Amino acid sequence: GIKLCENYRHQYGDCFISAMPTNLYGPNDNYDLKNSHVLPAMMRKFHEAKINQWPTVTLWGTGKPMREFLHVDDLAAACLFLMENYDDSSFVNVGSGTDISIKDLADKIAQVVGFHGEIIWDLDKPDGTPKKLMDHSKLKNMGWSPSITLDEGIKKVYQDLSIEVKTLNNDEIKFNEVIDKFENIKSIEKTQIQNLKRNISDYYRIFNEIEKKISNSENELI
Repeated sequence: GIKLCENYRHQYGDCFISAMPTNLYGPNDNYDLKNSHVLPAMMRKFHEAKINQWPTVTLWGTGKPMREFLHVDDLAAACLFLMENYDDSSFVNVGSGTDISIKDLADKIAQVVGFHGEIIWDLDKPDGTPKKLMDHSKLKNMGWSPSITLDEGIKKVYQDLSIEVKTLNNDEIKFNEVIDKFENIKSIEKTQIQNLKRNISDYYRIFNEIEKKISNSENELI
């Protein structure tokens, strides 16, 4: 993508610029433990442990690697700033300029979520790259810096997630009522509803499937 922007700029004279962000987090993140990034994955683990009253949460590695994080709202603000103030072919790093150890990040998230149990570090799992910190001096020297601290961002994200989970739980009750009403539709399994608790992103897909099946069933009755 970076090279494509550079070549379009050189060939056609278009004002295309590239922004390279660091690790991002924010609302509507991916909380799937199979493929999510470290911050939302931790948030989900601590939240589930709190709700289920589990005494421990296990995380990978030693917790020593350092990572940099940026809230998506700050990335959006940086992109707008660049569009208004930057016109060059070279890409610009967009970061916070500070990093934090995975262990300290886990402690912050656990505190925000309200998990008071023990954090176990699985030393048999890899740590990954020891340090990842961008040089964002170019953007900083232009006069831009992020406005959302990591502490503020984590609190805001968890507040948004908590509201989404409460809404999901209320809708789940309605779903169960719908399933009981149309229990003759064998293709709708109650385990689908249980899976909603494990992965919030499945909610909309399953809801649409149920609506379609109910609609088809009513049409057959007519």
